[in-house]
Amino acid sequence: MENTQPKVIKYVAHLLSYVLRRVDTLVGRSDVSWKEIRRESFLLIPLFILWANLHPAFVYGLLVIAIGVIAKLIRDIRGGVRIGVLLLTCSLSTLVNPYGFTLHGSIVQLGGSDYLRSMTIEWSGVDLSRPEGILLLILSGIPLCAFMISRDVRRRVGGFEILVASVFLIQALWAVRILPFASFACLPLWAACFGSLRIVPSSSCAMLTSRVFSAATERECRLVAPGLLASCTFAMVGAIVMVASPARVLPQELAPSLEIRLAKIFEQVHVNHASGVIFASLNWGGAITHLLGERFKPVLDDRTVLVGEVLYRAYGQSLHNPNVFEDLVKVFGVTHAFVPTAVPLERYLASNGSWTQIYSGEEVVVFAALP
Repeated sequence: MENTQPKVIKYVAHLLSYVLRRVDTLVGRSDVSWKEIRRESFLLIPLFILWANLHPAFVYGLLVIAIGVIAKLIRDIRGGVRIGVLLLTCSLSTLVNPYGFTLHGSIVQLGGSDYLRSMTIEWSGVDLSRPEGILLLILSGIPLCAFMISRDVRRRVGGFEILVASVFLIQALWAVRILPFASFACLPLWAACFGSLRIVPSSSCAMLTSRVFSAATERECRLVAPGLLASCTFAMVGAIVMVASPARVLPQELAPSLEIRLAKIFEQVHVNHASGVIFASLNWGGAITHLLGERFKPVLDDRTVLVGEVLYRAYGQSLHNPNVFEDLVKVFGVTHAFVPTAVPLERYLASNGSWTQIYSGEEVVVFAALP
């Protein structure tokens, strides 16, 4: 999980946790009224509009609601249909984005493209011998043990908690990027298990939390303290995994960072040019944006995969096919090329009168387009 972005996890996990809480409350009600659906729509529709314009992980929120529909249909068809209406309205609200249906199509293409997923370690499968694999085993193993040893757990834990945890854990096994979200998706199951095992007394917790959160439902009050205990347990498990495997989790301190290695290169670009569009290695996009500011921008990087597989394949081919590179120059208006040493594109640009070399190093040669 070395490439996981903490800032992304932070806001996506908060949104996912909020949707989980709202859906869990709806599924737990004996009778879901249209008034409650309207209220939840009023709360969730603005959230999904915002989410769809921030990050493609909004599909996880829709997935949570879809799981809620299935869980409710098993026990109450009418309630499941009403939650299904909520799912439909939230899904339609995600179309309020600059790209409309194209955004959803790009997400589907990303999920089905082995080529795009192979570019980033985040989309690789979980190795059960590594810390992230151990965490996955803990997330699934503890609730499973609780089911085996406690009849109360088997009777009280609902289908929604089981389904949402199972779906996200299976996805996490397929792609390590999903593991942080799976951790949050497991919280309702862990809280329900802890409450059923009476690790925290449910009656006293409900009385205390109802005074603190006067608007909370009885079900929410009953799960607050077990949920807090489950969260603390997650934190302790994560800390233990990190301490036990520091070499695998923490970055190598002696290895020079990408930004340090590129700072000298970018200094040459700053000196010679005021702005531009940079063709560079896909994993340099973040450093280009950070070090060169708004005046320079990369053509592509490994965070813009929603543009599609065709463009990424062409981008990779351009290092070995100058004709493809020239097509990219025309489309994107490329002004600078950060080319790895000893590739056909370097020799082509060095002999091309339209480009001039402004930097040469062991890793990369930088060319600038002549006016």
